[in-house]
Amino acid sequence: MTKPTANERPSDASLDEYLISCDEFKDSLDDIRAKRTINFISKLEKISPFVCKSHVINCEQYDQVYITSDLHADFRKLLQLLSDSRLIELPQINGKMADPYSDDVYHPDIICNTTWKGGSKVLFVIAGDIVDGCRMCKDFQKTQLNDTVGSFEFLSLCFLYNLRIQALKIKSNVLFTIGNHDLHSVLLNDAYFWDNYVDFSAKTFFGDSENRSKVLSPFYEVSPYFMLSLETTNANKEVAVVHGGFHREDDRSELLKWCTLLQQTVESQAQGLHDTIAKQSWHGILTNEKHSPLWTRLYALSPDRCKLISELKYNLVVIGHCQTHDSQNYPAFQQSGSDHHTGKIVLDCIHPTSQKPSVAFVDVAMSNCFWTEDDANVFRSVEMLKLVHYKTSGDGGWYNIEKFTQPSRQDERVNSSKEAAAKIKEARQKQEAERQAKFQRLTGNEKRLNESMDAEKIRLEEERKRDVDATFQRMKEKWTQKHDEEKLEQDATVQRLKEEIASERYRRKALESKIDTLTQKNTLLTMRLHQKNTRQLQETMRCKEALEVEYAKKPPACCCCGPSCSAQGDERVPLRARQAAQHFGRAEKCAPARSPERKLALPTQGVKWR
Repeated sequence: MTKPTANERPSDASLDEYLISCDEFKDSLDDIRAKRTINFISKLEKISPFVCKSHVINCEQYDQVYITSDLHADFRKLLQLLSDSRLIELPQINGKMADPYSDDVYHPDIICNTTWKGGSKVLFVIAGDIVDGCRMCKDFQKTQLNDTVGSFEFLSLCFLYNLRIQALKIKSNVLFTIGNHDLHSVLLNDAYFWDNYVDFSAKTFFGDSENRSKVLSPFYEVSPYFMLSLETTNANKEVAVVHGGFHREDDRSELLKWCTLLQQTVESQAQGLHDTIAKQSWHGILTNEKHSPLWTRLYALSPDRCKLISELKYNLVVIGHCQTHDSQNYPAFQQSGSDHHTGKIVLDCIHPTSQKPSVAFVDVAMSNCFWTEDDANVFRSVEMLKLVHYKTSGDGGWYNIEKFTQPSRQDERVNSSKEAAAKIKEARQKQEAERQAKFQRLTGNEKRLNESMDAEKIRLEEERKRDVDATFQRMKEKWTQKHDEEKLEQDATVQRLKEEIASERYRRKALESKIDTLTQKNTLLTMRLHQKNTRQLQETMRCKEALEVEYAKKPPACCCCGPSCSAQGDERVPLRARQAAQHFGRAEKCAPARSPERKLALPTQGVKWR
């Protein structure tokens, strides 16, 4: 949550605008169950800069200071304690004073019509742990708060907020600091705290831890204090209030300066409480059980606690977190006298100057979650630290230390034990019956939900199967169509190829027929040519024989020169040889006559022989 800026404090009359009305409170219950943002959240955001001031408080503003701690969601006990101390007046419901230990506690008038009766200049402080009303409370375990609705945590914070607005109008105030349960369970939304410290009815009311944290966190933004320091105008440190302490358990080093710096950082930051504690530099120490000022129990454990507290320079340090009736675990409380019937505060460590106690343990285990009996807190008397302004001057400090003790109800308990026991038993039986009915409803709802989920699964499976079948059918049809098209195309291709093959065969037969014809013609021509060549060869042979005969009878005459030829005797070419050469395409010039022994070489060019 981001802190808005403020220019001036609203007037006392205008503070009424920031009160949670009955109608807004009723609507907010529906918002929580529906997990919506509560309707009056804007009021908390607007009022925050006016009421969230420094953790340092001027003692002169308050003549009386009441301090308690560790409410742990017991809204009934808170109302009873404030009513017994005359700080509030409960409203009339159905014609009589509201009874915190009846169903009146859930009436909207408790939130919006309870009246502040403490007067002016009164400060009421709760030192941490407003929430978590169970101890190791697993699911379906019986809660000890007798909270049938589960809204006590929300009611407590709404009630304290409205009470604070009323107190501010007459210059009083109501504050609470942050405890370890507030930090982890609400601000950090720690799952371990949700599982083990939030009772079952609250889990049912909020639904889940995230919704619970979203609803409750804004109230801590209005009171973002890890510590409070009451000081005088001349800076005398009177009272310090912290949930755990200002010293570490392990090395006993001081945490006051660190805690003061943390508080100053929260007050100076514009982003608010959540973003500040989320930073690792603060988060690591705040959540450490040995180091955190919200976790340390050193003062209740250590025998030298008085020496440690004296180092802080405060007249009084007020501590919660450690239950004063638990003397077995805390040596400091062995002489406290706090027990099952009376929750007593423990004062210790006398201040050397003021001769007053310098430490007060105020965790009186007021929540009924610490007690097993049904009526434990109805009649149990608890104490509350009361500081009254020291009227005379001196070194005794600003406040006198007193105690407010609730009136004893033991006689009332004895006189009405049977009636009260019967009433409480009846209420418990009613609560158990309602819880069982709620459990049965939840079980029935779970069964119906499972059946609905099974039916939905079957429907989805059938729908998926139909979709798969439809998809398969579409793919099959598409594949069949494609297959048919491919088959048609293939058949057309085969037919075309067959036609081409047939055409090729026809053409090949035609060519073969033509080749046969040409072959026959060629054979015929070859035969004819052979016959012709044969005739020519025969004729040539006859001519050759004739020439040889003639040549043998007489010398040859010149074939070309005639009488003028220069060739003489045997050099002259016979005429018939010349004629024969011409016949065969050879023109020989005159040459010397060959000797009679040399045969005439006849031309054979162009003649084929078989």
